[in-house]
Amino acid sequence: MGAPCALLAASLLLLSCAARACSDIMLSNPDIFEDAVVSARNYDFFDQTADNVGIARVATGTPLARLPVNGCELSPFNGQKAKFGFVCMNILNPQVADEVTKLCPNANMQAGVNYPGVCQDGMNTAGLSVGSLTEQSAGNFPTALNGTAPALNWYDITNFLLSEYATVEEIKKDFEPGKLQLVANNAFLAGIGAAGEIIATRKLHWALHDSTGASAVIEIPADGSRPWIVRDNRLGVLTNTPQLPAHEAAYASWRAGRLAVLPPAEAAVSFVGFCGSLISDALTNVTNDNCNSLSRFTILAQLKESLYDGQANGTMAGGIPNTWYNLNPGYNTTATHQAMMQTILFLNWVTIPGTWPVSNFTGAEEMTILYVRTAAQPNWARYDVEALAEVPGLKNVPLATIQGTQVPFAKEETEALM
Repeated sequence: MGAPCALLAASLLLLSCAARACSDIMLSNPDIFEDAVVSARNYDFFDQTADNVGIARVATGTPLARLPVNGCELSPFNGQKAKFGFVCMNILNPQVADEVTKLCPNANMQAGVNYPGVCQDGMNTAGLSVGSLTEQSAGNFPTALNGTAPALNWYDITNFLLSEYATVEEIKKDFEPGKLQLVANNAFLAGIGAAGEIIATRKLHWALHDSTGASAVIEIPADGSRPWIVRDNRLGVLTNTPQLPAHEAAYASWRAGRLAVLPPAEAAVSFVGFCGSLISDALTNVTNDNCNSLSRFTILAQLKESLYDGQANGTMAGGIPNTWYNLNPGYNTTATHQAMMQTILFLNWVTIPGTWPVSNFTGAEEMTILYVRTAAQPNWARYDVEALAEVPGLKNVPLATIQGTQVPFAKEETEALM
């Protein structure tokens, strides 16, 4: 395998494992956020200083290149202009664009010009946010059986949804087998050796949230009954394991009281729900998990349905232990800020200076993205990202080059965003 192919293969491995044990949550409540939507997403074991990780900002009307779909066949969506501008966190922009163009010259993919990279998550100007998560079980990506439907590469789904749709309801109507093919095991990927094997080891699923407060999940049914399915996500949270109905049932059981009391020792020493064993089984609960933890889905769902009471002891409705919280009550003066602080506390494993919550699970390889939509413009709250309207075309910024601009948002700045 040549050096460029080896680099791409290694990068695809990063793509497969980057989202390990990640979580996704959407907060949208007219009483709290007025007309804004907050979508937060964390990545565990993620190298945030890597040169191949960046931010893509795509303006409305930008023609976008798409990955080839069958060998070097161009997707019918190739060159289609973005209906909505968007911001996305991406991987592999230069590597994929360069390597694919070498193998398939007709693709003419240019990083930072017409290709936004492999978008992992993002938000568009209509307030739609999309996040891709890996499933922690081996399995091949599905390929559509209906060869007459327009085809889209698996890794372009996130940027496709962000550029084409405003609401979850629109996606539910269009994103059906028979109307669209999703293709992943393409010749140009399989042809670079190890990368083809890497691709076949993980499946993806997607969290969808929009400005109306609607949420959904695109996932692959375990029974193989169809290539994929779009499920309504009433709770608006998601983890690595799809199986949304099983998650919802487990959460309902916990809410009914059967799993309401956590072992005191566990509550005192751990952020319950982020135990290592949950990486492999996000559905475990206190009855059979060797870490005595509730599932991350249940924890996030409880967060979503609870409100911080603003007291110094950090209590939470529903019996969540006080020891989970390290909030500065002085900065929890508004409902909006309280909810954002809670979200960051649960999803952010990076120490942020100043008055922000600090987690014991800090490390240079971990990061959280918090998207905030306000005035029809998405912002990436971890960094000072320019407004889309001020950035014509497509602009790519390597994450490593903007580490120095990272600043925590103070209370006043947060409220101004909202």
